[in-house]
Amino acid sequence: MTPDTPLIRLRAQSFRTVVLALFALIVITAIQIGAPHWLGQEPGAIDYKIFHYVGELSSAGQPALPYDAPAFEAWQKTKPGGDIFMPWTYPPQFGLFTQVLSRVPVGIGYALFTGLTLAMLIWTLTRLAPGHAIPAVMLTLPAILMNIRAGQNGFLTALLFALTFLLVLRNRPASAGVPLGLLAFKPHLGLGIGLVALFRGGWRMVFTAVFVLVGSLTLATWVYGVEIWQAFLTSVHDSGNFLRHGAYPMERMTSLYALLRSLGAPGGFALAAQALLAATLLGTIIIALIKRWQMPHLLALSIFAGLGISPYGYDYDLVALAPGLALALPTLSAHTTGAARPILIAALLLATGWGLLTVLLSGPLALSQPPALGALGYLVTLALSLRALFLAEGHGTA
Repeated sequence: MTPDTPLIRLRAQSFRTVVLALFALIVITAIQIGAPHWLGQEPGAIDYKIFHYVGELSSAGQPALPYDAPAFEAWQKTKPGGDIFMPWTYPPQFGLFTQVLSRVPVGIGYALFTGLTLAMLIWTLTRLAPGHAIPAVMLTLPAILMNIRAGQNGFLTALLFALTFLLVLRNRPASAGVPLGLLAFKPHLGLGIGLVALFRGGWRMVFTAVFVLVGSLTLATWVYGVEIWQAFLTSVHDSGNFLRHGAYPMERMTSLYALLRSLGAPGGFALAAQALLAATLLGTIIIALIKRWQMPHLLALSIFAGLGISPYGYDYDLVALAPGLALALPTLSAHTTGAARPILIAALLLATGWGLLTVLLSGPLALSQPPALGALGYLVTLALSLRALFLAEGHGTA
């Protein structure tokens, strides 16, 4: 296999079949959420329902209730399938979005949100890197499936990254600031691209991003009142406690912290290791900025490294790898050869697919507390990707 051989190949017709299957799965999931009796099922717990519930509470004049973990847990138990508690820690501007979603029935809202963001993501990827969008999607397919079944916002996050990258590479910095500013609803995932924007994006991109961010924060404050921020900060504190005590499903998380905790490491040690990794990744981005890397490589690095900085990251968040992969695949193909190539593919699939596998096997194999091996896959992917990018920049190749 030569360096010019792509990591993965799929014909356009086969890819269209995959995409149709994904949208069919969205329709089935929408029915399971909105009308489970049609399929002879009982209402179940799903992440999208939490978005809908938060929107309902906001419309009912109780926007702060979801940030109160005990109160929100009690409220969820009054709902069908609410036996699994899901806390709420998103910033208030995302609450505005959920309030809009809650205006339509939950199944229809899920279908619109998930279907439109997936369609827009694929469309944007084909324009960002026309020859590499298909393999980028296929290498993140397990995370895409997990996002569909959970009704999460991984497609929205990946779409905002992809739009930012596309507009930057088309030399439209002011426009690129809009999706960048909207990414603030997932601030822990945007540190990498934030650094790139600050030092290489130009003042127009930074100004637009800050304007969008301040505007969304002001709107949320005007709609919900200043007190919403105290409620939000309380929920962030509670979320940290939940994370330290292992209250989240660690096997679904992709951080070094989750991997170490799932293997029995003390919380303090795992957090220190995560902090060291975060400092190393931020330093790596700074080195790339100082060395004036090519913008496609720099943008790809901002995602590969950015997703590893926070201790709080889930399998569905790895859909955001797709824009980075779309830009980096030529470099990864050229500088990942021999045994490293199947290792990289396997690591990617482990990172994006371990959470899905644990869900599928939790019943038959009674895997109640499996290790967070998806995090191991991500760390291997990160190491091999950074090596390829540094080799490319060191050799001055595109």
